[in-house]
Amino acid sequence: MGISERKEREKLEMRRKIVDVAKDLFIHEGFEKTSIRHIAEKIEYSPATIYLYFKDKTEIFQEIMVEAFQLKLDIFNEVMKQKDPVKRLYLLGDAYVHFAFKYPELYDLMFIIRAPMEHVENSDDWVLGCEVFNCLYTTVEELIAKGKIKYNDPYVGSLAMWSMVHGVASLKIRDRMMMFPDEHVEGLIMASLHQTIDGLIIKS
Repeated sequence: MGISERKEREKLEMRRKIVDVAKDLFIHEGFEKTSIRHIAEKIEYSPATIYLYFKDKTEIFQEIMVEAFQLKLDIFNEVMKQKDPVKRLYLLGDAYVHFAFKYPELYDLMFIIRAPMEHVENSDDWVLGCEVFNCLYTTVEELIAKGKIKYNDPYVGSLAMWSMVHGVASLKIRDRMMMFPDEHVEGLIMASLHQTIDGLIIKS
């Protein structure tokens, strides 16, 4: 490996280290309480080193979001291969909840904690977030066109569905479901999700 290749690899490794440490701090300390100095202390470098890679902590957070939404989009794109929009709607609900269960801390950063939003208008994480939402929107739109769902506005239907899956996912990962037997919580969530969709689908 040449000198230039080694230097490039070292830069990528340092950037990865900064992002990983920052993500851990954002999760456990919160975005507002995490500073560039705090991140620098954790990686045992000076704050000046961080600024060689990112202009501020918001830019670091943005990179985390790009990775997170790309991961979620990859999962949803697999679901979108299902041609039947009724089956697809169930699968999207399942995929959303399973994503939250598998990556609870990442989900917390994406949808729950208070975080900077002023940068999203033209950033990749917002574009990817819209693409994730569009998987649900186009499915609901197709169901409406086929007369298969009890909505007449795809935005209303999409918001209702998103609110439901986000609600149950958030309750679970924030430990707000202790009134239910722990060993049955995930089964109850999936049953609730499926039965809610059952009530929305218009049978032929």
